[in-house]
Amino acid sequence: MKHVKSVFAVAALVAISSPTAALAAKGEDGLEACVSALVKDLSDAQDYPMQATISEDSFVAEERLGRRTRIHLDARDPVSREIVAKADCIVNRHAEVVRLERLPDEAPEAKTRSL
Repeated sequence: MKHVKSVFAVAALVAISSPTAALAAKGEDGLEACVSALVKDLSDAQDYPMQATISEDSFVAEERLGRRTRIHLDARDPVSREIVAKADCIVNRHAEVVRLERLPDEAPEAKTRSL
């Protein structure tokens, strides 16, 4: 039986990069898509199933998603709260992940990257 490793609090910040459309998904939908993509990427890299919980500290824009919306993610260990992975994710207006880029450990935290 495989155990599931948990990643707590994927903190994310959203920067809307283009005008919104009436039929576009919400920022929260984009965040969920990016978190799912990051968890899959981490699970595949470690050959170990993982799960994530989105932190209440995360900032998600209330607006609808633009044509290209960048979401900055930090995945933290649930016990130590240490950042275990950093990534930038781009989603389209339908909350589909266009690109997920894992960042090196020395990259600034999501809050700083969003400025």
